[in-house]
Amino acid sequence: MYDELFEKVMECDDFDSLFKYDCVLKEHYPTEIINKYTELLEKHASLANEITDYQHILIALYGLSQIAGGEEVAKVLINKWNLQYKDKPEFLALLKRFKF
Repeated sequence: MYDELFEKVMECDDFDSLFKYDCVLKEHYPTEIINKYTELLEKHASLANEITDYQHILIALYGLSQIAGGEEVAKVLINKWNLQYKDKPEFLALLKRFKF
């Protein structure tokens, strides 16, 4: 029943479908959903250059943190980005204030 939906979400290259269906899919495919969040977050973080982009990433980080095991992955991403994106001070400021 969930296999078809899972395949469709995995094919998407944006957060919209993931946000819409992660509440159902995370129960059946937690590792895969965490991996999809990570993939999309890494991509969007590298392309982000405006405050609205950064805010969208924080919303996705929160979604990731709500999956079993996702909070640890989110922490790893935040630590990585703090080193990687020193040229994006607004992004780093938002990450510093992020609460799980």
